[in-house]
Amino acid sequence: MSDHHKAFDCDKCTEKECLARGCVETAEYTYNEKMEMGYWYSEERLDLLDAGPVWTDGEIFCYCCPLSCITHESQEFMSLYNLCKDLSCLPKKGGLFDQPLNIIQAFGVISSEINRITFANKEKTRLETTKKVKTPK
Repeated sequence: MSDHHKAFDCDKCTEKECLARGCVETAEYTYNEKMEMGYWYSEERLDLLDAGPVWTDGEIFCYCCPLSCITHESQEFMSLYNLCKDLSCLPKKGGLFDQPLNIIQAFGVISSEINRITFANKEKTRLETTKKVKTPK
């Protein structure tokens, strides 16, 4: 079973990690306010507080607390997506066009984000490898 099937254990994070990952000080902000602040995307913040990834699944890394931005409905869609992917099946009987529109839309968003993040991580690794190879001695 991969990491994305395991529940998050908030007790495992230190206070410093919670601060870096957005678990503590932004509890009073809404999801949209956090997005406007760019809160989850501050690499300097994570480096400063020395917080590693809170979650990883192969090439996908999450440095912010997913629980601070994922709704219950989103969790249900992601669980269903992972189950369907693991079992190579669709959620309902029939073909693609027999599935509820909201599930098809959610699966499209989830799949696109996984692909985007995977590509970005591969590109970052490629660039880092290229820099190391080209560095003169």
